[in-house]
Amino acid sequence: MYQIPERLYQRLDTLHQTTGQFSKLTDKKLYIKCKVYIFCKEIFVYLHMFIIEQSTGKKHKVIVEPVISDDYKTITKKRYFFNWKTEKKYEVYKLRRTDSDTILGLISFINYAEEKRIEIKLLGVSIENRGTKKQYERIAGTLIGFACREAMKCYGIEACVSLVPKTEIKAHYIIKYEMMDAGKQIFLEGLPLLKMLNNYEL
Repeated sequence: MYQIPERLYQRLDTLHQTTGQFSKLTDKKLYIKCKVYIFCKEIFVYLHMFIIEQSTGKKHKVIVEPVISDDYKTITKKRYFFNWKTEKKYEVYKLRRTDSDTILGLISFINYAEEKRIEIKLLGVSIENRGTKKQYERIAGTLIGFACREAMKCYGIEACVSLVPKTEIKAHYIIKYEMMDAGKQIFLEGLPLLKMLNNYEL
């Protein structure tokens, strides 16, 4: 896990005393980490994002970055299960290993500034990363965590990330990612959202 230098603790404490923005957070470690994200909101730095190769247990560093026009030539419905070209009206990001251009996962979302909420519209992994015999673990979780980080950068402790899940996987999201049930949608906010950032080293 990323370790925050003591000098940064002191500077963040000074910021907290002047703003008081996060006084309702009771967990000091999560409070400090939250302050780090806000303090560094203009710096797009990937800390320790990684996926795990299921057959070997080996960790591989990954990056999440915007999808570009040329990517759609390889993002086919056969390989990624959806017509991702229809998502161009949203923000669309891809996950890949830092040592490869192969896209392993995709996410699209829309930012509702008036609600301080990011809604995940579509989330998917490549064909070899579905099911029990998937090649890598942590792809979907890292992409959800990325959406959480983007929400945190915009809205601080008031940030929220939501999605409308398929009925058959709703319980999976609630159990695995500690998402809260709001009926049609499930969501992350507050401490559960911050825990996602911790769990996925974002």
